[in-house]
Amino acid sequence: MSDEKRTDTRASVLKRAKITFGNPDQTHSVIDCVVMNTSSSGIKARTAVPASIPEWVTLIFPDGPSHRARRRWTRGTEIGFELTLQDTESLLDAMIAGLTPEQRRSLVARIEASLVPRDAAG
Repeated sequence: MSDEKRTDTRASVLKRAKITFGNPDQTHSVIDCVVMNTSSSGIKARTAVPASIPEWVTLIFPDGPSHRARRRWTRGTEIGFELTLQDTESLLDAMIAGLTPEQRRSLVARIEASLVPRDAAG
């Protein structure tokens, strides 16, 4: 049985990003990661090796703005981050902009399917 508590719909993205933290003038750390999926409140990322991640970090995407994020959990190389509403909307805009037309149609279909009341779908 899964210990998953999230009820938000997740979207798979597989997008490269950087996790940064620390003081840029002194000890500043940068860890490469891949964003595995997003939800309305956060993201799940994976690093190449397990890493010690502080509570607050900045996520930087090569084709979009940076986002302040709060680490909520870690499991080996996987890390769950919570975003503010403003950051979540900016992140989704940046990710949607990078999708192909076919990927956008697929995403719209998934979103529309998630809006159908469960009793009406059965």
